[in-house]
Amino acid sequence: MNAQQNNLMLFGFDLRFLGRFFALAVRQLLFDPSSWLAKRFQPPLWVLNGDQWYRCRAGHLSISDPPASVEFDEFYGISIPDEAVLFKRIKLPSSSEMFLSDAVALEVGGCSPFPAGDLVFGSRIASRGDASIDVVIAMTTHQAVAAAQARGGETRLAGDAASVMQVCAVVDGQQLVEFDQYRDPARTSAYIEILKNLARRSLVAATIVVTALAVPAGSSAYRAARLVDDYGELRQNAQRVDDAVEMLHLQRAVLMAVSEEVEVRPDYAFWLNHIASGTPDNTRLQRLSIEQGAVQVLGYSDNAANYLRLLTEEPAYSGVSARSAFVRDSRSEKERFQIDWSLVLETL
Repeated sequence: MNAQQNNLMLFGFDLRFLGRFFALAVRQLLFDPSSWLAKRFQPPLWVLNGDQWYRCRAGHLSISDPPASVEFDEFYGISIPDEAVLFKRIKLPSSSEMFLSDAVALEVGGCSPFPAGDLVFGSRIASRGDASIDVVIAMTTHQAVAAAQARGGETRLAGDAASVMQVCAVVDGQQLVEFDQYRDPARTSAYIEILKNLARRSLVAATIVVTALAVPAGSSAYRAARLVDDYGELRQNAQRVDDAVEMLHLQRAVLMAVSEEVEVRPDYAFWLNHIASGTPDNTRLQRLSIEQGAVQVLGYSDNAANYLRLLTEEPAYSGVSARSAFVRDSRSEKERFQIDWSLVLETL
């Protein structure tokens, strides 16, 4: 065993993690929600969430109607209703992202209320911080998946008889969580094929550019004769450059004024994280809006009064009040609440 471990060590670095590092780098480059390649070239997924169609690319949703007829490279999905999905948010160190699947499986095994044989789950990185990542886990059952698939079969578009409808979950109406067991491999294959074609075209373009640069630009005698004629043009260009510099100074002043206006705006990412971290585990926010420092939340909790008390005690919030009386929902057995408050921006 010691000999095997020594063979996997080089200058104190464990070579067994090289494969994980490489796989993580490829995954972030090609499939991360922040990846430029995924946003630009990943085939869109048309998702039916409730009665509304959404266009999904790189895990982000936007309201859009699907094409009237199904094309060869179009992919479709249907979301499971929120009441049939259990969402769980966890925060992990950025250095543990290569072990994300193991961490998600461990978290699901510890908090899932569903039987192991009936469990379906998926995850996605909702946001990234300087040293941590926020992960959303969606858990449901095979029965909920089957019901969604049956509903998807009733809403197929014309000509879509042979396509596969992917089953997924939608978080806050903006982000898509795909279930690993029900991913459409054809969509990934189509994306890889697009990248291959892009790489081939880029290689051809680079070859053409290199060839063009390798061709002599012209004889030195011809360039010398042109220098005399170009001198007058250079003087005119110099005047235009002076005018452009003056314009740049003016634009810089405008940009500084705009930057000052932007700096005084609230850091919404900070406040969203602040609100999420201060929400108890037994409380689920169904809708949250922040506009000019005013916060409105709608959700469910085992004890809405306790959640209202916690918000009142938070020094970063002011004017905390319930918009209506707390009503216990008969389906979820939780209290439904609507609470408003204002952000104390000076606490930043």
